[in-house]
Amino acid sequence: MSEKYCGDIDHYTKWDEKRLLIVGARGQGKVTLDCALSSGMYRHISFMSNDVTGGGVSGYPLLDQNTTTIEYILHNFDEVIVAIGLQNAIRLQLSLNFEVQGMKLATLIHPTSVVSQFAEVGEGSILLAHSVVNPFAKVGKACIINTGAIVEHDCVIEDGVHLSPNATIAGRVHIGKNTWVCMGSSVAHDVTIGENVVIGAGAVVLQDIPDNVMVAGVPATIRKIRDFPEKK
Repeated sequence: MSEKYCGDIDHYTKWDEKRLLIVGARGQGKVTLDCALSSGMYRHISFMSNDVTGGGVSGYPLLDQNTTTIEYILHNFDEVIVAIGLQNAIRLQLSLNFEVQGMKLATLIHPTSVVSQFAEVGEGSILLAHSVVNPFAKVGKACIINTGAIVEHDCVIEDGVHLSPNATIAGRVHIGKNTWVCMGSSVAHDVTIGENVVIGAGAVVLQDIPDNVMVAGVPATIRKIRDFPEKK
């Protein structure tokens, strides 16, 4: 991609390539930008954040989430992706809100990802570099399958899940909504993990995990109960 637009968004020209809005301008937003550029699908990319004090990302336009209307977004963009990595419930809810208001959710898959022809990936999800989704696995809406993460055959990854870099999910695992599997963690085959769970970095999960807990260690054990809802 040889061109980006850094001026007044109202002056956009309609090209064959689509116009993308990335919600979130921190770390997850940056890798999402790279993924979107690598896909070659987008001529114009802008960011939107509720904190604009730090400026944009690499010269790309930055919109204020507190003042930008849905009408403006619908008029100026073809697709939106929510790139908030640390707050799964908020990422999922924002994605669903955009969808209800008539905005199309982007699905971004890095060209180095391996996704089986028999797998399913939901709208609003991001599959980053060298991630793998194997046959008959199902990835829900607004998920992040991060760099080098592996989802093996016949898994069900529900909406809003985040698999951090190098997380490995063995076959026939079911992971509940809004769960976060942190960096380098492994989940053994046939395990069921509940909703709103955090699996600590490097943990090895060998048995089922209930909802709303944080687990860590080898083998992973419950360390605390999580409070919800998430706070912005």
